[in-house]
Amino acid sequence: MKRALLVVFLLALSGAPSAAQQTRSDLIDTALATSDQGARFDLLVRALDPDLGPPDSLWAVGAFSVAFGLSQSGQDEEASHWLRWAAREGAELGLGPADFPAYFPPPLVDAYSRARAQVDAQAVAADGLVSSEWDWPDTFSGDADGSLEVRFVGVGDDAEAEVEGVGTLTAGQSVSLPAGTYRVLVSGDGVESLAVRREVLPGVTRVLTVAATAVLFPGAQAQAERSLVRLRQGSGGAQICSNGVAAGNGSLVVAPLTLLDQVGLEVVASDGRIFTTFDVPARSDDLGVGVLRLGDVGLTPLARSEDETAALTWALFHNGCGPVQLARVQLGEEDDGRRAVEGTPATAAGGPILDQQGRLIALGLGATSVVADELDDLLERALDAPPLIATPTGAARRSESQGGGGFPIKWVAAGAAVVAVAAVLAGGGGGGGDDDATGIIFSWPGG
Repeated sequence: MKRALLVVFLLALSGAPSAAQQTRSDLIDTALATSDQGARFDLLVRALDPDLGPPDSLWAVGAFSVAFGLSQSGQDEEASHWLRWAAREGAELGLGPADFPAYFPPPLVDAYSRARAQVDAQAVAADGLVSSEWDWPDTFSGDADGSLEVRFVGVGDDAEAEVEGVGTLTAGQSVSLPAGTYRVLVSGDGVESLAVRREVLPGVTRVLTVAATAVLFPGAQAQAERSLVRLRQGSGGAQICSNGVAAGNGSLVVAPLTLLDQVGLEVVASDGRIFTTFDVPARSDDLGVGVLRLGDVGLTPLARSEDETAALTWALFHNGCGPVQLARVQLGEEDDGRRAVEGTPATAAGGPILDQQGRLIALGLGATSVVADELDDLLERALDAPPLIATPTGAARRSESQGGGGFPIKWVAAGAAVVAVAAVLAGGGGGGGDDDATGIIFSWPGG
């Protein structure tokens, strides 16, 4: 009578049964009706097969029944493995043996409460990053070992899983383990470490898939930050800041073209040095990129990536005039030297797109980027361009569009006079002028 009432109650909890639930129901119904303990365990284990559907009330009573049968046989430790597994895998059900008082006695209710408390105490945020697949047996093998395999998504081949007290597993590797609860630690260069606990059941192969979080390799961000420069305009609360990247021989900075003709622009190196003397000897309107030339100032050029198709990429940038930030981004396919960028913040324009080793894949321009190969021609032209005669403030800039076909020789010959005149004007001599001017901007012949 109790068994019949239990089945009716379970079906009521489950609602209208699907074919999969009916099969699970049939298995449990048959298991509870048999007096053969071995056959009962076999039927109950088959009813717990994940292929029959996600955990439901029928699943719960099957798991509790396995634990109850083991405890009745004096195998309390083995029963505890199944109770912890039921507590962890069926947490969303909110069901325990206490919900079936006509069938499960108080000792099992207490044992499950202890298992539930253990599982709750072990819960971590990383639990949501781990999913399981199963190779489920048709029969119960109480004395058999189980197996554990770990796979990774979202990271490269450097991740590994350490089964605490057992050893290290690489991706796809499996290990046989006695039934029990094991702590699995995922780590590796370029992987954000995490740890979870999971149960291994006798005769069951469990495959853990870990959606690990990729990070830059140790030291990669610090190295890349040495090549990141801040392009700053204005002063005080009115400052506007963007990004550029040191390149070439350490005298050049590549940056979005829209920034480079701004009046009063300053280049702030990662070590705090401020440069106001520069020119723009190379630019590409098609790519939207230009090159600032600072002279022999010893910036640290950013190393180039050896894999421009890398799947794991990050944007490095100053958050406006604030600190340096790193954001995981996704690059699209290359099209005419550009690649779309997903996930990049608005303030990341001009910052580098990095591979996992912190090397340059592309220069970020916002929703798009310019691949590193496309910058080579601009950098060569900037290195080959004749030098500019600097002004005291450095506000003078020469660009290809301003400078025509080449550097005017007559300005070189008259260099000393030009600097002298500039010094007088900057000091307020030579007649009236704009008191707010921060420097002298030369207009080259043909500009």
